[in-house]
Amino acid sequence: MYNLESLLENFEEHVRKINEQCDIKNKELKIVQDRLSNCNFGISVYMDECLNDTNLYLGFDKLDGKWSLCVKADSVQSLMLQKRSIRMKAHETIERLILKMIATCE
Repeated sequence: MYNLESLLENFEEHVRKINEQCDIKNKELKIVQDRLSNCNFGISVYMDECLNDTNLYLGFDKLDGKWSLCVKADSVQSLMLQKRSIRMKAHETIERLILKMIATCE
């Protein structure tokens, strides 16, 4: 049988580590979004495959008058407002999105 206090402390430590990792990845996504936006690319681009087991496609698009990292299914939504699992999967995929944007320029 587990000591409840020890078990809770263990859980809290795991959550703290996950939150730290997510904070770092969120900051990186924000930096990418800002740099892409500052390039004045001006073309909507979306990946061809979905993120996770959803029907959401990662992309770069104009949303509320500002170019941003987005996800699209039926509508375009800010990536940064999505749940953690979607943002973390997008972080894994962001390089491929940038490569697709480069290919769009050629």
